[in-house]
Amino acid sequence: MEQTQLTTDCLIIRVQSIGDNDKLLTVLSRDLGVISVYASGAKNIKSKKGAATSLLCYSSLTLKKKGEHYRITEASPIEVFFKTGDDIEALALAQYFCELALNHAPSDESSEQVLRLFLNALHFLSERCFFSSRELQNVKRGEILYSFIKFKISSVRLSPNP
Repeated sequence: MEQTQLTTDCLIIRVQSIGDNDKLLTVLSRDLGVISVYASGAKNIKSKKGAATSLLCYSSLTLKKKGEHYRITEASPIEVFFKTGDDIEALALAQYFCELALNHAPSDESSEQVLRLFLNALHFLSERCFFSSRELQNVKRGEILYSFIKFKISSVRLSPNP
């Protein structure tokens, strides 16, 4: 079987537990689009992969491809969007963005623009970037982000299913 190794930056958009110590991750990768990767031992408290394989974490992952499957050999976090979890509205919007990425981002091809779009949206949520203008104080953050994502999706040629 052919084995290749690749290092790429990824946003963790879905985490599933597999057994006592392992995770199956769905990631939005800069080079490969949306892919599933297996993280063995990532749930172990002593694991070096633990933080880098958390939901809403932007990480550098070294992946080994064996056949059709990817396995993480090394992982290091670049940005962890912990602050998003402090606000239930921000967390719900972040989950919504993960679903958008899962359903509309390309697979098996470069998705640098898409990844940048979602990282900017998560940064906006986690840093609580609000407008200070009195005219915009009543506009909800969700409405602003929804409009932003809707506009950007069309510009990076992502089309939501009806």
